[in-house]
Amino acid sequence: MNLDIRHLRHFEAVYRLRSFVRAAKEISVTQSALTKSIKALEKEIGAALLDRTTHSVIPTKTGDILIRYAKDVISSLGLFEQQAASINDLDTGNLTLGSGPYPLEPLVTTALRDFATHFPSIHVTLQTGSSNALLERLMNRTLDLVVCDISKYQHGPFSDQIAVDALPPEPIMLIHDKDHPLSGKRPTLEKLGQYAWASPTASPGLFRQLPKELRQSAFPTGYAHYRVEVISACLEIVRGSTVLTAIPRSLARRVCKDGSLIMKPLPGNFLTNDGIHTLAHKAKSPAVTAFIKHMTSTAKALAAARE
Repeated sequence: MNLDIRHLRHFEAVYRLRSFVRAAKEISVTQSALTKSIKALEKEIGAALLDRTTHSVIPTKTGDILIRYAKDVISSLGLFEQQAASINDLDTGNLTLGSGPYPLEPLVTTALRDFATHFPSIHVTLQTGSSNALLERLMNRTLDLVVCDISKYQHGPFSDQIAVDALPPEPIMLIHDKDHPLSGKRPTLEKLGQYAWASPTASPGLFRQLPKELRQSAFPTGYAHYRVEVISACLEIVRGSTVLTAIPRSLARRVCKDGSLIMKPLPGNFLTNDGIHTLAHKAKSPAVTAFIKHMTSTAKALAAARE
């Protein structure tokens, strides 16, 4: 098989835009040339990649399977060109990462601040949201890496295609308002189950750690009363109310400094379970490799910090 990288780029553009017209305009070729390029690629592969109708373009099953590999080839060639132009030089480059709710602050933000100090010319895009959605974007090659709970990928459909670098864990702390009925008291599982909770979607690993009593009382459907995928929003719900939440210790120290919120250890040994997720068979750019080093060192420092 003798594939032409131009054909792969043309296929990726049509697949992404679902239009020969828009794809031809984006990559500055004529529609007829683009059609010939796709046909040449299909002939080389021996299967149709796209179903064309008068008004739409729909990928075939073969197209859906091969688009990921086409993106990997295009990405790898881009990395080769970048490396050839500036070997081991991080004066230029791009980094697109995703972060789940718990590791976003201060882990990811601190690592980014440190990374920006060392590599100010690297363009960084940070996307947040649910871990499941971010891992799908990683699989679709729109993110370079994702920082989230490891058990999310372990229970996902793409676990065999994702590589994970585990990060040092840190304790998860209970957070409540200063005037909460639990103020000055040591919370029990029974007491915790009597109040509403605000939290992101519980990871499979964390949910399994919850005692049966708490799962049945506070998380009877598998979710908190307020399911909010942004930790800062959870904290605002907690302020001035009887709602509870739980966050990593490093963040708890920051948000409880002014005394308006109170942090306490949760009954039991609850720890973060975060890791850096990348595609197992995709080459890492210099920017990605450098950021992973900064993220790892930041996580070690936060986990080692004491009260």
